[in-house]
Amino acid sequence: MEDLEKALNIQLDANGAVQKIRPKTNKLRQRQLTFLYGLIKTFGNVSKTAELTGIDRSCHYDWLKKYPAYKEQVEAVDDVEFDFVKNKALQRVQEGSDSMIQFMLRTKFKARGYADNAEISVPIPVTIVERRLAEGESLPEKPKE
Repeated sequence: MEDLEKALNIQLDANGAVQKIRPKTNKLRQRQLTFLYGLIKTFGNVSKTAELTGIDRSCHYDWLKKYPAYKEQVEAVDDVEFDFVKNKALQRVQEGSDSMIQFMLRTKFKARGYADNAEISVPIPVTIVERRLAEGESLPEKPKE
């Protein structure tokens, strides 16, 4: 959390509320930092953050378009969320959660060849003769001349 405080240029109190924004910033920047911290508290849920901070969600989307530094900080929040969820998932794997192990195998290890259901391809006979042969019928004999 300290890295995030440093990146956002804020200081949090014991309850996790923004105590101080360093150094003096303009009102817009204070609102952006408040919204960013709200995103952290709500795990990136923009609607809940808007409700929590009293800042309209449209401001957030406008800031993403207009301010590259703000956009980078939102992406940093996403990275923190991803790391948190990944760590929780790995923790569940270590605890022996079969469903989490299967999930990790299906997603993370798919590129390494893991598949939880084997795909079997069977060529389909395309001609009537091939189909009849596949069903066990024999070919008719050639007529004698």
